[in-house]
Amino acid sequence: MNYKDKKNLSMELIWRTILLFRWILWHLPHRWALYLGTAIGWIVWALSKRRVDRAEARCVRALGVGVSLAREVVKSSYLNLGK
Repeated sequence: MNYKDKKNLSMELIWRTILLFRWILWHLPHRWALYLGTAIGWIVWALSKRRVDRAEARCVRALGVGVSLAREVVKSSYLNLGK
């Protein structure tokens, strides 16, 4: 099996995994989907330190609030965007 065939097989596996994940999400009860979205938003917030710091700085400048409030606004935004 050459490189191109391996790459195509890998892309096919990724595509089928995405389709399976989509099917699972489609069949989740609404409340569970919201909880899952919030969890994903929290994970992205926790793993995106540099982006979060920049968003907090922009929030402080744009809204004229303190760092603590800006941090809460940004975290809430990430959690809400996951829904």
